[in-house]
Amino acid sequence: LKPVAVRMRGLLWAAHAGEAPPDPPRPGSVSFAVADGARDAAFYAVGFRPFRGPSGVRAIRVDVVERLVAKAYRMSKAGAFRATPELCGLAGCGPKDLALVLGALGYVAEVEEAGVTFHRRPRRPARARKRARGTGRGRREASAPSPFAKLRDLDLGR
Repeated sequence: LKPVAVRMRGLLWAAHAGEAPPDPPRPGSVSFAVADGARDAAFYAVGFRPFRGPSGVRAIRVDVVERLVAKAYRMSKAGAFRATPELCGLAGCGPKDLALVLGALGYVAEVEEAGVTFHRRPRRPARARKRARGTGRGRREASAPSPFAKLRDLDLGR
């Protein structure tokens, strides 16, 4: 993300939200610590994903988050994995902040004598996922003020 584009996005978001623009990150940085009280929407608007935790807030560029997710997923296929310098470098933060980020991405940290390892959080069984979604994927009736209700009433010669 180019610094001028990030700054412009911040100004546009500030004009829309009626608030002060967020502090732009240093040019070339992939992540940075966020001051308390900053709104998440401001960072989403400039292309960063904030991660909140007890140790504070860290914002990471969204393209870097995608690469971090892919790398962690590949590493987790072989089982539990450690926070390597490569992962820390990719995220632009230390192991403590990386634990916060990986926790928010669905990984569980286990503290052992040899250090901290991460593994994927177990998924719910398929039946529980279906129950959480609802009874089915049948057609829903469009409500009267909906534009889809008007489309339903059109006669297309069928």
